[in-house]
Amino acid sequence: MSHQLTKRDLIERVLKLGQSYFTDNIQLRYLNVKEDGLLLPLFAFVVSAKTEKLAVNRNLLKRRGRHILRDIGKSIGHNVACVFFFKKGAVQLKFEELRWQIVLLLKKAKLIG
Repeated sequence: MSHQLTKRDLIERVLKLGQSYFTDNIQLRYLNVKEDGLLLPLFAFVVSAKTEKLAVNRNLLKRRGRHILRDIGKSIGHNVACVFFFKKGAVQLKFEELRWQIVLLLKKAKLIG
């Protein structure tokens, strides 16, 4: 089970101290946060208005990302905070392509097997 990452200070720590991994359309930054006593992995999705002007499309990417992680999130270890940044062109990806890129990033980060 996964939860949304909403604490501003934790997101800022992930951005400052976290490790980055990239694909053509998505960037992943993650941080192990064992000292915070997290029991579940936390996720956030960021789509800049510069990246996608229409809010409908920004929200579509976030919904798709959350749906993908609803299935995959069960296999991710505890005490991890992840922030996904969508780049230009991500909105044109089909759902399966987006899923493949998210899984690839999580495998690069060794968060899933």
